[in-house]
Amino acid sequence: MSGNDISGNVVDVRDGTAVHIYGPATVGSFHNNFYSNLDASKDMFDVWPQVMAGGGKGDLAEWKAAGYDNGSVQLDPAFANPAAHDFSLASNSPVYGMGFDHIPTHDIGLLG
Repeated sequence: MSGNDISGNVVDVRDGTAVHIYGPATVGSFHNNFYSNLDASKDMFDVWPQVMAGGGKGDLAEWKAAGYDNGSVQLDPAFANPAAHDFSLASNSPVYGMGFDHIPTHDIGLLG
């Protein structure tokens, strides 16, 4: 797996890891993503080969310093109701003003 373009995603990290990769350093280009709920006290990026200065695990700043996720930011994307597992975006979500396109969820899935 290589040459992928991983961009324009809203990544919520309430549980687990933001990025978890065990593969070639050429797995793809990460850029312009929106990260929500990153815990600054934890290494949320787990990558092999060890591309970050501290080794295989680090935070968003270390991940960016290794050359990944340029243009990516940490923000509150304004989910409609995450407590009820509704991760649709509110109409005033800041990601819309930063290049994220509205997803027509009513056109996705089984129709008919």
